[in-house]
Amino acid sequence: MSTFTIPTHIEIGPDSLSKLPALIKAHGTKVLLVHGHRPLEDGLLQKVRVLLNEEHVPHANLGQILPNPKYSSVKRGIEVARKEKCDIILALGGGSTLQCAKGIALGVPYQG
Repeated sequence: MSTFTIPTHIEIGPDSLSKLPALIKAHGTKVLLVHGHRPLEDGLLQKVRVLLNEEHVPHANLGQILPNPKYSSVKRGIEVARKEKCDIILALGGGSTLQCAKGIALGVPYQG
């Protein structure tokens, strides 16, 4: 039997985005951005990328997370996170994106 701990941090409010680089640097070295279409359409994804680039925070991308994500999306995310050596999974979006990101976070260290 294996035990995994997945710390979760939620920031809400007008200054929350500006805190992102410091939070990432405090907990890891490279982040996987997991998102669907909404953050792309409303500009959030671009804002996050610019902020991370300005602060020299390495990141990889996993887009096209659809509502009610399928296991194949989780598997794709695990593959990208492992290949890119991401140790932080950042969900940009709503419930489906969060669920997919949690599955990815659980799957990355699992070798079964």
